Amino acid sequence: MLDNVFRERANLNLAIVEGIKEASDPWGIACLRYEIRTMNMPPEIQRAMKLQVEAERKKRAYILESEGTRQAEMNKAEGEKQSRILRSEAAAQEGINKAFSQSKAAESEKLSLILQSEAEMQSRINMAKAQAQAAESEKIQRILASEAAKQAEL
Repeated sequence: MLDNVFRERANLNLAIVEGIKEASDPWGIACLRYEIRTMNMPPEIQRAMKLQVEAERKKRAYILESEGTRQAEMNKAEGEKQSRILRSEAAAQEGINKAFSQSKAAESEKLSLILQSEAEMQSRINMAKAQAQAAESEKIQRILASEAAKQAEL
């Protein structure tokens, strides 16, 4: 209703300007603007207009409040979402770190086994060489003893 009053006042202003232009044109007078400044309305219409203005204010306040509540809920949800994402990323990184340390431990164990096997193999090689040298030394001593016995017989 209030919007209609203001719209009709603007339309009435334009109609009056057009009417004055038509009437004053033959005399070279131009009316550029006409404005209705005050409107006296019956008290019941004034009350209705005040009620409408108050209702519009309340409506805007309610809309602003609900938009604020909505934005707060969205911010809270976004914060919770980010929190879940960060916790998930932390858990994933923890899993990666654990797998990496297990991989390094397995690699260390593998290297330890390789070194142990190589040491054992080297020990066996050394033992075999020592046994071969002992056998060779024993063989040489038998040959020398045999030759010494032959020399003693002569």
